[in-house]
Amino acid sequence: MVTILVVEDDEAMRNNIVEILKLEGFDTISAPDGNMGLSRARVFKPGLIISDVSMPVMNGLELLAAVRADKALATLPFMLLTALDDRETCAAI
Repeated sequence: MVTILVVEDDEAMRNNIVEILKLEGFDTISAPDGNMGLSRARVFKPGLIISDVSMPVMNGLELLAAVRADKALATLPFMLLTALDDRETCAAI
């Protein structure tokens, strides 16, 4: 089964996502911010990264850029989650 890295600063949301994925049979790793997520991605080499957009330290778009810039991680599938509701707000991050 694929290991999924969940990067989300809201602990309750992170735990909910992890629990749902585990119920579906996925192995999970989690991180509270993009910096820790990048470190864990480098160590564990997940099959998918799911990341919040708005986070402290390193936001989801910065994490995506760092993953794409890392030759060992560049091709990992990456999914961004956000509560933001329009492109302009997302683009301003």
